[in-house]
Amino acid sequence: MRRRSTLADLLAMHTPLARWGFTTLAVLSVLTAQPGPFLVTAALAAYAWRCHRG
Repeated sequence: MRRRSTLADLLAMHTPLARWGFTTLAVLSVLTAQPGPFLVTAALAAYAWRCHRG
């Protein structure tokens, strides 16, 4: 029986590009003092690191 795709699979959150990309965007938004984008990208980065299959 085929396994159902999760949201993390559909968004490819387990890839290095997702982990490092969202982390970089979160750091850049902090450095440019943008709290709104920081909250979104920090949450996505945390989720991407949590989904890591290493």
